[in-house]
Amino acid sequence: LIRQVLDPIFGLFKFILILLLLILVFKSAKSVSGSSNIISALNLKQKLYKFKHGNKHKIDNLILIDSYHCSRYNTNTGRLNQEMFEKIFFEAKKELKI
Repeated sequence: LIRQVLDPIFGLFKFILILLLLILVFKSAKSVSGSSNIISALNLKQKLYKFKHGNKHKIDNLILIDSYHCSRYNTNTGRLNQEMFEKIFFEAKKELKI
């Protein structure tokens, strides 16, 4: 019974954590990728976590999914389109198993 109550809560917690990480990535448009800021904050080597849109990096209990910033420049140049952006959230949902 306790597991039935806690599993959805932990799933929601993981989803919120991924959303917060995505927000952190999107807010750091000045860097090559916001994920590089997360890698640096975790004191890990950048060369082990190459950025590519859609790449998944497993770091302990976390999964970092690379995405281009949803800036006007990236969308106007076609570097990031709606399908690519939606796929990031689909992948996050799949990883959370929700």
